[in-house]
Amino acid sequence: MMRAVRWLFVGMLLMLVASRVTASAQIREESNSPFHDAWEHMDQPVAETRANRTWTWGPLQDSFTMVEEYAEAPGSERLVLYFDKARMELTYPGDDPQSIWYVTNGLLATELMTGQMQLGDGTFTDLEPASVAVAGDPDGSSSPTYLTLSRLRDAPPAIPGAVISQHLELDGTTRNRPALAEYGVTAAYRVTVPGIDHQIASVFWSFMNSEGLVYQDGEYISATLFANPFVAIGYPLTEAYWITVEVGGQPENVLIQCFERRCLTYTPGNPEGWQVESGNVGQHYFQWRYNKSLTDSLTSLPFTTVVEGAAPGGEIPEPFLRVVTNTEQRAELAGLLSTADLPALEQVDLSRHIIIAAFLGLKPTSGYSIDIIAVAARNDLLEVVVRDRSPAPGEPVRQGFETPYHLVQVDRNVLNLGYVSRYQVVDASGVVHAAGPIDSGQ
Repeated sequence: MMRAVRWLFVGMLLMLVASRVTASAQIREESNSPFHDAWEHMDQPVAETRANRTWTWGPLQDSFTMVEEYAEAPGSERLVLYFDKARMELTYPGDDPQSIWYVTNGLLATELMTGQMQLGDGTFTDLEPASVAVAGDPDGSSSPTYLTLSRLRDAPPAIPGAVISQHLELDGTTRNRPALAEYGVTAAYRVTVPGIDHQIASVFWSFMNSEGLVYQDGEYISATLFANPFVAIGYPLTEAYWITVEVGGQPENVLIQCFERRCLTYTPGNPEGWQVESGNVGQHYFQWRYNKSLTDSLTSLPFTTVVEGAAPGGEIPEPFLRVVTNTEQRAELAGLLSTADLPALEQVDLSRHIIIAAFLGLKPTSGYSIDIIAVAARNDLLEVVVRDRSPAPGEPVRQGFETPYHLVQVDRNVLNLGYVSRYQVVDASGVVHAAGPIDSGQ
C-alpha cells in the first residue's frame, strides 16, 4: 500500500539560488519525472528564450511541490506541483504515463469562481468565490475579481462572428464600448456542453490551436502546442470581456476570458508573441486556498537519484535523515548502506552536490521501499516529500531485518545548508515522527 509522507527539516537556510537557466538545465536530468517532462515540453523553450510566447506553467524556480488531499488517489493523497499559471497533479501514479490524463491540469479557475474547493471526484468543500484580482498589477485595485466573473457565468453566448466590444466594469456590470471594436476580436468558436454555452474569442481560439517550438524526446521541434486545447485550458466559463487595468502602472485595454483550468488575457499593446498570455491562476488559487502567497512558500529544487536500496539489519526503527556535505559524513553514511551501493555513493562530487538520504527505518522483511519524489525549500524550511511502500498481502518476501533508503543529490548552487541546525520528520497530517540536529559540515 502506498501512502504519502512529508519530511520537514527545519533550520536556518543561508541562501537559496535557483536561476531560470540553472533550473531549466538541471531539470533535464530528471527525465523520470512526469511533472518535469510536462514542464520541459512547453516551457523549456521559453525559459531558454528559444520560444517567444507566454509561459504555459511558469518559471521552474517559482514552483512548489506538495501533497494534497484527494479522495480517489492512493492513500487519499496526491502529489501536486504549483506554478504561477496552473497546477500539475499526479492522482493515479499507477496509470499509463503516456496518457494525456496522466499528469492533469487542475480546474483552478472553476474552483476560484464557484468557491467550491475540490477534494475528490465528487468531494467538495464550500468556500467563497475568490476576491482576488484576475489581471493587471499585483495590487489588484484596477481589476475585476473571480467573484466578479462568477456572476457572468450564465451570460448568453455572443453571436458567431460578432466583434467583441463589451467592457467589464469593476462593479460587475458590462457595457458596450464601440471603440474597442478597432482591435478586431470576434466570437470565433462556440462551446456547448452541459452547464456551459459560451463563445471563445478569436485571439484565444487561434492561440489554443497554434504551433510553436516544443522540447520533445531530447530535441526542439515545431509542433502543435496543445494536442487537445480543452485538456490544457478547459471549456470557457464566461464570455470574453475587455477590462481596463494597470500594467506596469499604466492603464491598458486587456481582453480576458476564463476557462475551467486557466484564464487567458490578450493585451494588444504587448510585444508580438506575448499578446496572449496565461493569467497567474496558480498564484491566485494558492493564495485563496492557503491564505498565503505562493512566492512565500517552498521552492522546488531539482535533484537526481544517487541510489535506492536496502541494507541488511539496522538499529533505528523509525524513519530518519542524513544530510551529507563532506567526505567524513559520506564515510559515516557508507556504514548504513548495502555494500553493493557504495560505488554509487563514492561517485558523488561533494564539491558540487549535497546528498540527502532518507531512511524508512528497520523493517522485518523485504518488500519495503522509500522514494524521494520532491525536494523543496524556503528560508528556514527544507522539505523532502517521500512515498513509501509496504509488501502487499500475499506478496513473497524475504525474511530478515533490513533498512530501506533513497539517496538523492542536490546542486550546491541551488541549495546552501550552511546554517541548518535541526530537522523534523512529520507525516502529511503534521504529526512529528522524529527530530534532531543537522550537522551541515560546512
